[in-house]
Formats: sequence, C-alpha cells, structure tokens
Amino acid sequence: MPNKNKNIKSNKTNKTSHVMRLINGNSAPNPKLSVNNNYDNDISAENKNAKLYTKKEIEKLEHNKNEEQKILEFENDKKDNSSEYINAIDILARETALEVLTRFKRCACDRCVKNLAEYGLSEVPARYSKISDLYEIDRIKKANRTLMVKTLTQKVIRELKKSPH
Repeated sequence: MPNKNKNIKSNKTNKTSHVMRLINGNSAPNPKLSVNNNYDNDISAENKNAKLYTKKEIEKLEHNKNEEQKILEFENDKKDNSSEYINAIDILARETALEVLTRFKRCACDRCVKNLAEYGLSEVPARYSKISDLYEIDRIKKANRTLMVKTLTQKVIRELKKSPH
C-alpha cells in the first residue's frame, strides 16, 4: 500500500498525518489570516500604547465611572432645583434604631432613638436618592440594612450598663 503523504517522514509516531503536516510546515496557509505579517498597519496609534486591564480592574473602572456619573447627575439636578434628594440611610437609621432598642428592651423614647440613629448615620456612609425614586430608596435600604443593624446592635450592647439618658 503506497504512502499517501510523501512529505511526512516514515518514522513511527503517535501524531496523525494532519498534525505532522502542521509541524513540518507543509500545510496550506490559513485563509483567514492575511499573508502579509504587517500587523502594525492594522493597529492605530492610540491602541499601541493602550494598557491591558484585568477583569477586576475593568469592573473597578466601570464602578468609578458610574459613581462619577451619579455625582454629575446629582450636581446637575441640584443646579436645576427641579428635584429634591434624600439620604436613604437616614430613613433606615431611624427605622432600625427603634427596632434595635425595642429588641434589647431599652428606652425607645424619641431622644434615645434620635441618639442611636445619629450614631448609625456617623458609621454608615450616606446614600442619596431622589425623593420621587421610591424604588431606588428601597433598594438602598435593603442593601445597607444588615450593616446598619450590626452597627446599632454593637452600640446598644456596649451601652447596656450605662443609664438610658
């Protein structure tokens, strides 16, 4: 039986004839690749100096861009005076302070609730949203509720031995 692939050496190998042709360079050129290897012409001057980013770096850059965009929107809306903003964490702190004081059977008067809520506001970063955007306010409250409960609970536990007023 004659050898169909005359370009392949007759040494025994576990590689197929197709792989051997690729190794020896006797295969046809890939039609999808350009024949000329002048890739520099395809790359613009801007992209030659571009930095490669990891997935985490890209996510961080996108997050920073989104934050900057929100700040710009906030400042523009402030200039327009067409919409008012509210700190959603303030609402959350007041609601959570009352719950935590009640859970630990502490004084739940307006003064104690206000003091505990102020502590929570000082510990948890503010998040502003338009008053008209109730969905966004609710989302912010849900996202920060665990942190607020933890913060206020720690404060109440530390203050248990002290008098309520």
